Amino acid sequence: MPVTIRYRSKFEIANDILRKILESPAIKRRHKTTIGHATGLAHWLTVKYLKVLVDQDLLCISQGNGPYGYYEITPKGLRYLQVFAEIEDDLKPDVR
Repeated sequence: MPVTIRYRSKFEIANDILRKILESPAIKRRHKTTIGHATGLAHWLTVKYLKVLVDQDLLCISQGNGPYGYYEITPKGLRYLQVFAEIEDDLKPDVR
């Protein structure tokens, strides 16, 4: 049986990254590597998307106790998730 590959748009990838950070434990923050593994992205793509999301103020980087920063979702990122979910619901086919 042939394997079907599903390609995601850049908006879907951004949504996946933000959702994975939001789904993390109570602290709502994640390391870069954890985000890449959770979303199924190669390292270079993870770095690219994280930079874009930080530049767009959807994520921010905060320093933890260790040498690496954490990515945290911003209020604007939460709004992105809300709007994306609304659009996604509107585009679903109405099955009766």
